[in-house]
Amino acid sequence: MELITLLINTINTIGIEQFTSWWIYSSIIIFFVLGILLFKPMFQLNHELSTYNKTLKKLDKHSEENFSRLQETFQNSKTSIKNCWTQYEHAVKYSRISLDRLPDPAPYFNYSQLIERYCQRRLAEVIPGIFTSFGILGTFIGLAVGLSDINISNIDQLRHGIGGLLGGINIAFYTSVVGILSSIIWLILDRNVLKLIISKAYQFNEHISGLLPVAYENEMIQELIKTQKDQLESIKGFVTDSLIPEIVNGFREAIKDSLAPQIAKTNEIVEQLAQSATDRQVEGIEKMVDMFINSLNSTFQDQFVHLTETITDMINWQKQVKGELEELVMVIKDGAEVQSRILESSANILGNVDKYAKDFEAFHEKIEQSVFFLENITTELSSISKETNQRLTEIFAKEEKIADTQQALIKKLDSQLESINTLWSSTKDNFTSLNNNLTNATKEFNTQMHEGIQNTFYQFDNNLAEATKLLAGVVAEMNEVVEELPERIRNFQDELKKFKAPTSNGQSFGG
Repeated sequence: MELITLLINTINTIGIEQFTSWWIYSSIIIFFVLGILLFKPMFQLNHELSTYNKTLKKLDKHSEENFSRLQETFQNSKTSIKNCWTQYEHAVKYSRISLDRLPDPAPYFNYSQLIERYCQRRLAEVIPGIFTSFGILGTFIGLAVGLSDINISNIDQLRHGIGGLLGGINIAFYTSVVGILSSIIWLILDRNVLKLIISKAYQFNEHISGLLPVAYENEMIQELIKTQKDQLESIKGFVTDSLIPEIVNGFREAIKDSLAPQIAKTNEIVEQLAQSATDRQVEGIEKMVDMFINSLNSTFQDQFVHLTETITDMINWQKQVKGELEELVMVIKDGAEVQSRILESSANILGNVDKYAKDFEAFHEKIEQSVFFLENITTELSSISKETNQRLTEIFAKEEKIADTQQALIKKLDSQLESINTLWSSTKDNFTSLNNNLTNATKEFNTQMHEGIQNTFYQFDNNLAEATKLLAGVVAEMNEVVEELPERIRNFQDELKKFKAPTSNGQSFGG
């Protein structure tokens, strides 16, 4: 509250007309300063886009040399075009792709990268509201200044307050008009320049896309599908023609190299075992026969001793044969276990081959599903592209509609401003006539008051003179009465005495 009072006192000290002029000049200076700061990069970008569009239009389309030409061309740019091209150049460099299949440059030269940041669009879109708010602030300040001097307790102060109110209304009117006009002019200039820049940026993107061998999404997806189909056919041919025959031949060779020697060795061991057992049994039987014959031919000397030794030798030999047979059985058992493990390994390998074949079939099905999915994605992308084009068409139509609406709004604001000017003119005339009427009424009131007071004092003087005269007459008459009163009292006494005398005579006569 103290700040508002200080502001009002300062304005009254400076003067309403001088404060209004200062406010208008400040608004104009702020308008031009902001215009220079924000419209300068816009005009600079517009000029470069026009120059580059003319330059790019002369180059050959879809040439690999255009990349280096554009690189040399955009190095001299002083606007956001250079930054956008640097980002695109880094994307091409780090993507490690050939110069005949470059990425689409449109995402790197879009509205946000090319226009919004460089031209400070967020600040530019807020400025009309700032000017309007500035005008509304001046309106309230003017009304506050005008109403601060209103005092209805005194005619002179009321007259002075009405003059201050008219001055405050002048502040409110002029500041509002300046704020609204600044906002409208800014909107018209900003929208027209922005529309021109967007149109040239769209042409710029078309020229760049036409000059560079761009790999679009649909083409890349089709190539990806084709590559996956080729890979699928190659894998299928490799599995059918090379992998499975190699695996089968490998198993055959492994079985031939590992199992066949073991089986042959086992057969040899069994044959050797049978031959050795047969030979040992034959030798034992021959020894037994020889010894028995020798025993029979002898004189039975030491027959039982020799028989016992023979039986003992035979038992020892049988034990030796049994040990050798057990060792042979262990060898055969180990060979059988090795063969069993080899057979299990062969079965596992065959199972893995079957599993790999099933996995290849599942992989083949997944690849077919991926191809089908990619085809669906391609179809959806095509529909999305059509829908995007349709949406862009609708957006352009809505933008034109918005521009028409804006023009209509500007016309409506112009008509409203004219109405406000007309209303203000009529209001000003009414206030002027009211001021004149109040001035005339005040003068007439003062004149009538003066005349009335003069007439009142004149009549008072006359009445006072007449009252004085009457009072003097009354005093004179009272003096005469006072002077005549003793004589009249005496006369009254005489008359009373005369009146009493007959009365006394009558009483005496009656007695």
